[in-house]
Amino acid sequence: MGSDTSDKATADAAARAEATSTTAALGVDKKRKAKRRVPRATVVTIMSAIIAFIIAQNVPELVISTIKPLPINTTRTIQTEPAPTIFYDPSLTCSESDGNDCYITEATTQWTTVLNSTKGQVIDTKGKPMKNVAQLDVTQKLIRTDSQSPLVNITDKLHLLRGSAHPILLPTSQMEVTTGGFGVNFNTGTFARDGLQYFLPFNTERRSYSYFDVFAQAAFPLDYVRTERRGHNDLVPDSDVFVFHQQLPVMNLASAAARSFNHPDDISDAPGETIIESDLPQQQREQIGNMLLTGPESKFYPGGSDNSVTLAPFYTATRTLWVEASSGVIVDEQEEMHLFFAMDSADAEKTAQEGVNMYRTILHTSTTWNQETKDSAKAWAEPVVSIMYWLRFGAFVLKYLAGTLLIYGFWRYTQIVRRAENTSLTTPTAPPEPPASPKA
Repeated sequence: MGSDTSDKATADAAARAEATSTTAALGVDKKRKAKRRVPRATVVTIMSAIIAFIIAQNVPELVISTIKPLPINTTRTIQTEPAPTIFYDPSLTCSESDGNDCYITEATTQWTTVLNSTKGQVIDTKGKPMKNVAQLDVTQKLIRTDSQSPLVNITDKLHLLRGSAHPILLPTSQMEVTTGGFGVNFNTGTFARDGLQYFLPFNTERRSYSYFDVFAQAAFPLDYVRTERRGHNDLVPDSDVFVFHQQLPVMNLASAAARSFNHPDDISDAPGETIIESDLPQQQREQIGNMLLTGPESKFYPGGSDNSVTLAPFYTATRTLWVEASSGVIVDEQEEMHLFFAMDSADAEKTAQEGVNMYRTILHTSTTWNQETKDSAKAWAEPVVSIMYWLRFGAFVLKYLAGTLLIYGFWRYTQIVRRAENTSLTTPTAPPEPPASPKA
């Protein structure tokens, strides 16, 4: 009888321990389920934050990819303010005894440049059509405002990569330069061009670029100088404007023309390279010969001897560009160009330093864009400026919103978990009922 009572007590204790263990396990399980169960509002908040961040990161890039390429099927006209110009005019009547200053005259001139862009049709080296290429057909004329007769005519054809504004690395460029009586005339044929021209890249950087010059037939550094800040420039007040400067060294134009003839695939070789003119066809040798000027030294150098000298045309220039930073559109340009005769490089360097020489100047003028051209350039740049502003503003707002939503979502989640933990700890658990005693 005593043994039965002892066994019953032991069974009751085991049953109570098992019930307690089961209740504890249920409490832990309930706690874990509370942690795993995330309210829908919290999930929506966190997902909204992620979506907002993705939009802020990717939509601006998609929009930029549509406005970055150079436009095609457009025409743009650039004109300078009328400016005094000193130039050599061999059509003037002078006697044999007159010095060469008799042929030097002065008039007001104006540059007019027309840029016409179309879709480029170019086949690459693998025989496949190139994508995103713009063909640029350019005409430039320096015209006397009194007679409307041209002093300089330039036709230029080139192909640019629409995404970067750089020329393609294929011999598809072609250029012809003619001058009214100067004798500085040449036709390059097709060649592969080096350096930017007419445009700078989208999102222009504060650095030096290689920039092509028509007369030099080569590219030279265009150096970043300064930034005219938004609100502190008159060209594009709503944007920063970068200022670039280029200083061209003194170079022999006859050699530049010979180089363009001798290297039809690439005329961007070093300007100082020696060209053997006897290797050129007769017609090209005649073009180079027409650039030279021969006569007694005293005719070109007052006080000089009567010995015959041969002068070659030399050239130097400086230009300053104002570029809207976002679009790469040139919104203003100032240029000083100086063409003159000299016996050799040393004489040319000295002449360039002295400035205008009334015996040996071919062409000297300083130009700047007129107001109509500046306004037109501003109109080209402003839509890009506006789009870039709203893209930056929208991306900032979306990223700020994404951060706020993410912080709020995680905070809300931790609050719910804490409340679940507190509830599981404070809710009393009813003791289990002992199992019924077996009937005797």
